[in-house]
Amino acid sequence: AYNCHSYAWHNSKGDPDPASGDIPQIGGVPIPKWDNNPADDIKQQNAIQLGNDENNMPGDKLIFYTDANGNGKYDDGEFISHSAVVKTVDQEGYTTTVIGKMGKGEISTKHPDAPGYYRTAYNPETKKEEIQSRAYFRVSKPIEE
Repeated sequence: AYNCHSYAWHNSKGDPDPASGDIPQIGGVPIPKWDNNPADDIKQQNAIQLGNDENNMPGDKLIFYTDANGNGKYDDGEFISHSAVVKTVDQEGYTTTVIGKMGKGEISTKHPDAPGYYRTAYNPETKKEEIQSRAYFRVSKPIEE
């Protein structure tokens, strides 16, 4: 009972500290491995958004989001429809495959620009199907004490 965000950001273990109200329930029972809010993961894991000129590396996180203000980067509060993990990159540092869950479906490996792969998503906030942009993040390793 986990989704793409818990797969990408929590190794399928679910969000250990979800934002209030972000755990859906079935028959009043919470689904603890579900993660509706990767925005909190970006903050909690000290993820750094990569610039357009920075090379990707295996293990980087990819989000598909609605660029509400059109500035070409993810800003806190913008709707995130999908998360995946970079699997392979080419010699120039461009992502060639990502691995993730397709909604409630199986784990899959795709090119991040594959036809039909999260080009659009239904945004429950606007109640519209919207074009999705991509942003890459690198999770910095925690400082050991």
